[in-house]
Amino acid sequence: MSPSRETEQSFSKSEADGGAQQWLFIAAATIGLGAALFSSLGLGDGDAATRGAVALVNGEPIPEAEYYRATTAMQAGLKRKLTADDRARALDVLINEELLVQRALELDLPREDRLARRILIQSVIDVAALSPDAPEATDEDLRRFFDDNIALFRPLGRATIYLAIAESKAQADLFAVAVADGERFKDAREKYGLRALDPPAMAPFGKLADYAGGAVRNAVAAMGEDEIVGPISSGDTLTFVWLAERSSTDVDFDAVKSQVAAEWRRRRQETAFDDYVSSLRRRGRVRVLHDVSTDDDAPSEDAENEGA
Repeated sequence: MSPSRETEQSFSKSEADGGAQQWLFIAAATIGLGAALFSSLGLGDGDAATRGAVALVNGEPIPEAEYYRATTAMQAGLKRKLTADDRARALDVLINEELLVQRALELDLPREDRLARRILIQSVIDVAALSPDAPEATDEDLRRFFDDNIALFRPLGRATIYLAIAESKAQADLFAVAVADGERFKDAREKYGLRALDPPAMAPFGKLADYAGGAVRNAVAAMGEDEIVGPISSGDTLTFVWLAERSSTDVDFDAVKSQVAAEWRRRRQETAFDDYVSSLRRRGRVRVLHDVSTDDDAPSEDAENEGA
């Protein structure tokens, strides 16, 4: 089978009506658009595809690089060497994918199908976040990032906390004044009738939300030992927290270096993506036709039907 053959195929509109066919289009679009996205975002060499195409599908080239990636992946799963039939199957898969991608675009699936749209947007996000020219972080970069964001890498540890839950603001105010004046937490709690809730001693930090709620857990994360904070509002109650004891949260850079590097790369990718979207907005022509400041409620069903 010659790799330079031209493949012509026609599809009827009825193919788009079946759920299974549409899922195929979506899956193929996700697979096949990767190379096009690299080129359109300036992350690949678009001319290389036309110089080294292994096939043309309705005039669109399938680059040699894609073909060799496919055959390399196929070889990795085999103990024997690839045959001509194996290579022909690999090329057929690429041709079929390109045909499906083209058909998906003809049917305007990126706009008409919400799932296809979400998949395509996520693909653009993933590719836009890549920056082949960005240097890798040095140890100095990572250590500086670690020092600036050390709270992200501290172990959760364990903590002993005591809670005093007030049912009214007046009750909370009395308790707060008493503690500020030096009265013991438990004594003031009993004196003013605040409800006691004391999780097990040295409970795992991750379990504190189960005992006392996420707001209390988050507060404890930022507290020092023997510190009292509050009131923390939750529904109709006001909660005071005393962090009586916590395990050490010291962390060594070398022990978490891989986590630091991963977070550093994630931040860099977010920045690259934000920069890319900003450039799109600068180049694009966006005209807002709806005044969002006048939105009081969602459109009624009658209004939607009238506009249909």
